[in-house]
Amino acid sequence: DREQQSSLAQFSPAAIEYNRAEVFAMR
Repeated sequence: DREQQSSLAQFSPAAIEYNRAEVFAMR
């Protein structure tokens, strides 16, 4: 769990931007 959270924390910024881009493209 801790390791996964660490990876997620690092991906947070990129993941958020990617998700936002995908959502925007979908809409």
